[in-house]
Amino acid sequence: MKICFVSGFPPSKAVLNEYGFHVARELQADPLISLTILSDEYSGPEPELPEFDVQRCWKENRLSNHTRLLKAIRDCKPDVVWFNLGFASFGSRAIPAFLGVMVPMLSRLRGYYTHVTLHQIMDTMNLEDARVPYPRLYRLGGWVATRMLLLADSISVLIPAYRRTLIERYGGNNVHRWVTSRTADGQTWTFTPSLPSCSANPCTQQVAVITPPHSDGTTAASDTHVYTFTIGTDGTSVWNTQTQYFRGSSNTPFVTKKTDYGLPGACPANTDYAGSGDVPIRDTLIWPNATGSISKKAEYCYDGVANKTVQKEWDYQANGNFAATPDLEIDNVYVTDPNYIGANILRLLKSTTTKDAHGVQVAQTTYGYDETSLQPSNITQNHTTSAGPRGNRTSVSHWLNTNNTSIVSNTAWYDSGEVYQSKDPLGHTGTAYFDSTGAYPNKVCNALNQCSYPVHDFNTGLMASFTDANGSQAGVAGSLPQVGLQVGGLAQRELDRGLELVERHRL
Repeated sequence: MKICFVSGFPPSKAVLNEYGFHVARELQADPLISLTILSDEYSGPEPELPEFDVQRCWKENRLSNHTRLLKAIRDCKPDVVWFNLGFASFGSRAIPAFLGVMVPMLSRLRGYYTHVTLHQIMDTMNLEDARVPYPRLYRLGGWVATRMLLLADSISVLIPAYRRTLIERYGGNNVHRWVTSRTADGQTWTFTPSLPSCSANPCTQQVAVITPPHSDGTTAASDTHVYTFTIGTDGTSVWNTQTQYFRGSSNTPFVTKKTDYGLPGACPANTDYAGSGDVPIRDTLIWPNATGSISKKAEYCYDGVANKTVQKEWDYQANGNFAATPDLEIDNVYVTDPNYIGANILRLLKSTTTKDAHGVQVAQTTYGYDETSLQPSNITQNHTTSAGPRGNRTSVSHWLNTNNTSIVSNTAWYDSGEVYQSKDPLGHTGTAYFDSTGAYPNKVCNALNQCSYPVHDFNTGLMASFTDANGSQAGVAGSLPQVGLQVGGLAQRELDRGLELVERHRL
């Protein structure tokens, strides 16, 4: 399949260039797709990304963008033309922007299958507050432009309210939020949506997913997964309330998963499909058997900010005959200090306790935050000192049921937010040192003061070389190695996890 992808694209700074890059990267990864990116012209020293076929054929606020794009599409001879755009993608001035938005309609009229990913709609913009001249004229132009976009073969929007507006206000019947098919490595999955009759919300939407044929060891057949979605009483929110798994031509699912939703704050919560804020309150798995079925379930409770405070689990029972008390209960307590809440740090787990079917504690872990002073990093560039709490986890305590005591590990932090030291319950300490930027660790020492020395490439952020505690050096440019320091103990593993987070954040 040959796709022309019309979008802002790096190294250009055009609107939606980052979103365009991520879409293009996923398309490029499919070996069955030939991708050509039609993007905007740019001036700058940065070279084109080498792995992509990019043609620069339009420019912001240029009046001839529509003719240049249509010529590039014709030369490309694609199976699909995919537009990634908003109303200002082709310019900040009205006429060039309007002419650019015409291109999807003209592309379809020329016989190409045309899809639009639309990131905004005019109906949600407050033109008066934006001090747009002649807002009524702009509103009319936006209405006409939206009608033209709806003449594409299909449109995807990222916000459910946009889909509702396009359907109800413009009569759009090609506004999709469901994938209809997917082909990879010659295998095709189909996604068939259906909307059962419904007079009042909450209603249901079903999507049947047919997998490619595969063998279960006896026969080769396709599986069917039927996903049932409940459309909330607000008409826009959608909840996956049931999933059924069928094998081959069987009309009976071999397993069904049901999920109920409700509002946080009550325990147990009442079933609800009102819209934003609903959370899963119950999961039930059902397997049919000769005498009916066997089931297991879990129920969840939340506090007022949707932290999961209680999880109750029931093991397998015949025909869903669950006892009043669960077989296992996990109780979570979160930090409620006003200083943390005021800093919008809402989800710090303070303790988690596991209880058996008799309510007896069988395990417990508690966590401490910001308990020790910060190690100065001596960084002056791009460094700001936080006035409030940071939420750095500084201690982890595991309860021992054998003698009712706890084992504790500790972590100390730099004022730059990086891990400084990690100490295991036996007192073994690992220490990390960073370069002058505070971004890259350049020395890591274990409890015996045996140190290794990573060196990083400042342009890519990748590790360029590594010298271990014995002085042996390895060059590792272009990849991030799995470095193992042979020191043992929890402290070094905790420190390794902290350094791994540093690398992930950078990459």
